Amino acid sequence: MKFFSQLNNEETNGKIYLLFVFNVPSKVEQDFLTCWKNHGDVMGKFEGYGSEKLHKGISGSNVYFNYAMWNSLTEFKTAFFSPDSQACLGAYPDNCTFTGEIVKSISVEGVCTAD
Repeated sequence: MKFFSQLNNEETNGKIYLLFVFNVPSKVEQDFLTCWKNHGDVMGKFEGYGSEKLHKGISGSNVYFNYAMWNSLTEFKTAFFSPDSQACLGAYPDNCTFTGEIVKSISVEGVCTAD
């Protein structure tokens, strides 16, 4: 999975953003939300944590989208590989799937600026 290979990137200067798309069957939606909250509580206690938001698709969609900001990849990795975070990862319902990506903001002249 690309997300896990990105964790080995040595480029650790500046903020990073985590983008996750989850597919959550409706029958485990509440379990997923409980796990996501617990995991967010754990991650939020680590140095470098900035913010995060969760969104749900409309019109009966079972897709959730999460993005989080960290001050650096190094700080995120410290939190992600902590025993408490790993325990949270193991608690998500088995039939939920996700894809993830680690990104940095960029500047596009006349449109947006990077962090």
